[in-house]
Amino acid sequence: MLQLVALHNLEKSQEGKLKTTFFGQQIVWQDAIGTFGLGVNWVQNYARYALKDVPYAPIAMAAVGLLIPLLTGPLMADSENHQGLLYVVSQIKYYIKMEALMLPECLDAGVSTELREHVRSLYTLVIDFQIQSVLRFDRSPLKNYFGSVVDYDGWGTRLEMIKETEQTLRENMQQAASWTVVQELESLKQEAQHSRKSLGEIAHQTQKIAQHMSDAEFRRCLDTLKATGFELDKESIQDFKGGLLKDSYQWVVQNHDFKRWISATSGQLLWIRGDPGKGKTMLLCGIVDELSRMAKHGTNIAFIFCQANKETRNNASAVLRGLIYMLVRQQPSLISFISDESFSGDNAWFALQRAFINILNSPELRATYLVIDGLDECIEGRQSLLKLLVNHSSAHANVKWVVSSRNWPEIEQDLDQATEMKLHLELNEDVLSNAIRSFIEYKVDNLRSKKRDKPEIWKAVQDYLLENAKGTFLWVALVWKHLTEVPWWKVREKLKEFPPGLDKIYERMIGQITRLEDADLYKSVLRVSTTVLRPITLDEMMIYVEVPEDSVEVLEDVVRGCGSFLSLQGNTVLLVHQSVEDFLLTRASGEILPQGKESAQHHIYAASIRLLKETLRRDIYNLGAPGYPVEQIKPPRSDPLLAVRYACSHWIDHLLLCNDELLKIEFQEGGMVDTFLEQNYLHWLEAMSILKSLPVAIKSVRNLEKFLEVFAYQSYWEY
Repeated sequence: MLQLVALHNLEKSQEGKLKTTFFGQQIVWQDAIGTFGLGVNWVQNYARYALKDVPYAPIAMAAVGLLIPLLTGPLMADSENHQGLLYVVSQIKYYIKMEALMLPECLDAGVSTELREHVRSLYTLVIDFQIQSVLRFDRSPLKNYFGSVVDYDGWGTRLEMIKETEQTLRENMQQAASWTVVQELESLKQEAQHSRKSLGEIAHQTQKIAQHMSDAEFRRCLDTLKATGFELDKESIQDFKGGLLKDSYQWVVQNHDFKRWISATSGQLLWIRGDPGKGKTMLLCGIVDELSRMAKHGTNIAFIFCQANKETRNNASAVLRGLIYMLVRQQPSLISFISDESFSGDNAWFALQRAFINILNSPELRATYLVIDGLDECIEGRQSLLKLLVNHSSAHANVKWVVSSRNWPEIEQDLDQATEMKLHLELNEDVLSNAIRSFIEYKVDNLRSKKRDKPEIWKAVQDYLLENAKGTFLWVALVWKHLTEVPWWKVREKLKEFPPGLDKIYERMIGQITRLEDADLYKSVLRVSTTVLRPITLDEMMIYVEVPEDSVEVLEDVVRGCGSFLSLQGNTVLLVHQSVEDFLLTRASGEILPQGKESAQHHIYAASIRLLKETLRRDIYNLGAPGYPVEQIKPPRSDPLLAVRYACSHWIDHLLLCNDELLKIEFQEGGMVDTFLEQNYLHWLEAMSILKSLPVAIKSVRNLEKFLEVFAYQSYWEY
C-alpha cells in the first residue's frame, strides 16, 4: 500500500536525471525530483547483500526508495519534516548493519531478547515517520500549511524519539559487542553523517531547479541548442550500413591501446585512424555499445557522427551542439550552463564553446565519455574543434574521448599534441582480418539465404572476397550489394567484374554509366547528389533533374542503378560513403561536372528559384488566419511545399556559391533575384515560417546582404 500511495503521488513529479554518491553507491534520480523506480532499484541493489540476514530492515529500506524523491520535491517546505527525512534516509544503512553485526553476537538470551525489542521499537518509529511523510505528500498545500502552524504532525518530536531510541540501542549494543564491532559501528556512523550531508546538498540543488524550471522551460533551454536527431543518428547509420555486426568490432575491446585508454585513471583521448572504408564509423558505433555495457550506471555517453554531406553534421558548432544536448539530456542538472546562452548567429561557436568548457569544468559533471566520429568530415571550423580537443583532451580526470578520422596530415599534426593513444587500423591488419572474415561470412550467409543453397558457389564468393577485401569493409559491402541483384547462376561470373580497391570499383561503375543510353540522366543525378548541401528526397530531386515521363518511379530506378554510388533510405537519396563524393569530385569530375562545380551550383539555384516563383503564394496552406499558431499547422494531403522544402532553405546558399560572371547576371536590375525579392519575398517568408525555418531564412538574408555589400563595392571599383 505504501508503494501504491507513493507511485500515485510521484506521478506529479517531473522527469530527468541526477546522480550522487550516497552510502558509497551511485544513485541516479530522474531530473531534479527523482522517481519511484530508481529509488526502488537502488534499494533492491543494496538489499541483495544487506538485507538477507536481518528481520526488520526490508520494509524500512523499501520506504527509503519512496522517500528519496520526496526529499528533492519542491513541496518539501516544512523544515522539520525535511530534516527528519534526511536523517532517517541517511541512517538506514547504519541501522541495518548494526542489526546484522550485533544480534548474532548477543549470546545471552535475555540480552538478545531485550535488544531485539529495542530494534523493533526503532524500526516502528522510523517506518511511522516514513509513512506519515508519504501521506503528507498527498495532502494539499493548504492543509500542510495549517498543519505546520499548529504542529499537527509533530515532526520535531518524532525525530527526537527516533534519535533517543537509536542512542539507547547503540549504548546497550556497545556494552555487549566486541571492540572490532564497536569500531565498525563508529565507521558506519561517520559514513551516515557524510551521506546525510551529501543528500542534503543534492536535495537543495534539485529543489532550486524544480522551483525555477518547469518542463516547458527545460525544453525551451534545450531548444536554444537547435540540436535535433543526434541520438537517432547512430541507429540511422547502422540501418543504412546493413546493421551492426558484433564480431566486426568486438576485437577492439581486446586491443592493447583500447585497454590502456579505458583503464587510465585520468582523462585521455583515443584517436582511431584509418583509410576510407576501413569501418571506422561502425567501429565507433560498436564502441558506444561497449561503453554503454561496461560503464557504471549513471555514466554519461555522448556521441556525434560527422557527415560531410549534412549541413547539420559537418561543422564544429554542430559537434558541440550534439555533445552538449546529449549531456544535458542525460544529466539535467547541467541545464544551468545553457539556460542563459544564445547559440545562433555569427558567434554561435564561441557561445557553444564557452558552455561546453563550463560543463567540462563543472564539479557536478559525472564520469563522461565523448565520442566524435569522422573529424575529416567536419568541414567548417575543424581547426577550432581540433584546438579544443588539444586543450581539453586530458584536462579533466572524469572525461575520456574517442575520436576517429582518416589519415590526414593536418589532423595528425594537432592530435599528436593531444594524445599518445592511437589505434591505427592499418597497423592492426591481423586482428582486423578476423573482423573482415566475420563480416564476409555474415554477408555470404545472407546471400545464401536469399538465393539457392549452392555450397560451391558461396565458397567461391567467400574465397574471392577474403582474397580481395584488403581490410576494407566498404569494398565487401559494395560487392555484396551488386551480387544481391544477380541470379544465383550468374554470381560466379559476376564476381570477376569487381577488382580489389574502392577506386577500381568506382572507376568500373563510372565506365558502365558512360556507356548507357541514358548516361546523361544518370550523370545529372550524380551531379545533383554531390552538389546539394544535404541529402534530398526523390520529390525534391525531381526539381533539378529532367526525368522521362516526369516520373518519380523512373528517378528511383535511376538512383538504384547508381548502386555503388547512391542508396535510398526511405525516400531520401544518400551517397553510399564519403569516399564516393571524393571520387566523383576529383577523378570523375570530367564526367560528372564537365562545366565545373560552380555551374552545377548555378543550376541548383536557378531551378530552385524558378519553382519557388511558380509554387509560392499567399496563404499557401489556406489557413485563413495570419496569426494561426505554427505549432498547430498540419500539411494538407497534397502538400504544395513537399517538393520545394530544399529550394526554400538553400536557394540563397547556392546562389552565393556561383562564380562572379554568373552573379553579375543574377544581381542585375530585373534579374531573377530582383524579381523574386520584389514579388515573392513575403510568400517565401510565410513558407519558411510554416516549415519552422525562419531562423534559416534570417541567416540566409543576412548572408545575402553582406555578400551584396562586398559585391557592390568590388563592382564599383571594377567599373
